Amino acid sequence: MRLLEHEQPGLQVLGDSAYGTGDARAALAEAGHQAVIKPPPLRSAVPGGYTVDDFIVDERAGTATCPAGVTRPINKRDVAFGAACRGCPLRARCTTAAKGKTLRLHKHDALMRAARRQADTAAFQAVYRQHRPMVERSIASLRPSPQ
Repeated sequence: MRLLEHEQPGLQVLGDSAYGTGDARAALAEAGHQAVIKPPPLRSAVPGGYTVDDFIVDERAGTATCPAGVTRPINKRDVAFGAACRGCPLRARCTTAAKGKTLRLHKHDALMRAARRQADTAAFQAVYRQHRPMVERSIASLRPSPQ
């Protein structure tokens, strides 16, 4: 976040989900700033199915547990559930992959999970709603008018 490199720590940095990447959040946290940035929406492998937040990731233990309660080790940033998916009653909501579910964890997975939990709080919503219209107007004023 080079724009903020000369700022004193403690800024509240607002932005929409386009600025909510793990790398941006990590840089802001490292600089001592607070991100009030809407996290990007989660995608599921199956429409209406489970997302990464439905899996319990324990980075200390190096494991991830699926919604059906199966725990597997994290290998680098991936978790393969493989054969455990065969016959699983939740499979249709989890994956269509023939080899079973593979969970791919972002290098800032914990930071992104924390951001999504924060975004669900009333405190976050109040600050975000208060400042979002101002930010949106500022951005809109930078764009050329449609003709």
